[in-house]
Amino acid sequence: MELKMPEIKVPDSPRFKVWCCLIAFSSVCLASLVSSGNTNSSVEKWVLSAICISLILSIGGTTCYLFIQDKFEGRVEGILTIFLLIFWIGSLPCIMDPNLGIAAIKIPTNSGAAVDIIFNANLYFFAWVSFASTVFLFAHAVSELTGKDITTKAMSPKDVKLVSLLVTSIVVIASAGQFKAGTCNTSSSMCKRNDYAIAVGSFGAVIPVISMVLVKVEKMTALIDLCLSSVIFLLYIFAVGFVTFGSGPASRTVSNLYLSIWIGFLLCLFLAIGSFQYYMKSRSGDDEDSNADSVPEANSGLSKVEEGDSEDQDDSLLHSDDSL
Repeated sequence: MELKMPEIKVPDSPRFKVWCCLIAFSSVCLASLVSSGNTNSSVEKWVLSAICISLILSIGGTTCYLFIQDKFEGRVEGILTIFLLIFWIGSLPCIMDPNLGIAAIKIPTNSGAAVDIIFNANLYFFAWVSFASTVFLFAHAVSELTGKDITTKAMSPKDVKLVSLLVTSIVVIASAGQFKAGTCNTSSSMCKRNDYAIAVGSFGAVIPVISMVLVKVEKMTALIDLCLSSVIFLLYIFAVGFVTFGSGPASRTVSNLYLSIWIGFLLCLFLAIGSFQYYMKSRSGDDEDSNADSVPEANSGLSKVEEGDSEDQDDSLLHSDDSL
């Protein structure tokens, strides 16, 4: 009796590639954490568990794509990515927190101020890459679970940017809130800039939700889209200046707040450019429609003139017949 191996089909899907990459990213995070020896405290054990779960889920997602892609895509994959995102949201702040000493640590200087230093770069940056990959998968899951056609295999680039901005803004709020709880005891310039980061993160989390709701109920227009994108873009422009320059809370070291502010700024830039292009195209389309409407009116006027001429010709023929 011959054993038949299950048929393996390599999917041509961007999500399949991200699942495969997430296996590598989670493996690097796991190896970096274990090799550092920081697995003794309860927080470090939680981070270790979250990374292991990420590795297991990414292997499971890749395997499902290879063998049961039709059954896995859609609701099952969406629920899996939601769980994956929850674990990374819960573990990423712990990895980035210098007070916990998992991937970064505070070192005092001669002036008395502490400086954040990254001592486990592989864990620090590959945790960010893993989180970004999870956000990508989650963005596609949101598109499918909200009722869009899953046969398209991908959501629009703008939807991906909106969901990414939503998640990035949540990271800004969490990072700035953590900085405020641990450092801001006075009303200094740094603390005021940190408060502005929290406010911008709040707007950055609300505006994408408003945009997606307006699109869902078919109330979004090109002008509203341009206004929303312009507002959040301007807010993030000032956030980059206040937070990452001068005496900003993320101006001295590469931190969670620093990366999330810059990522949010780039996402807002791309959204603003796309909204402006869409608005200009819609205006040119309206002009073309108005020109097209004027052409039938002119044609109808010409047709009426032609009909009048033909009636005059018919009358002249009738008079000639009567005379005969």
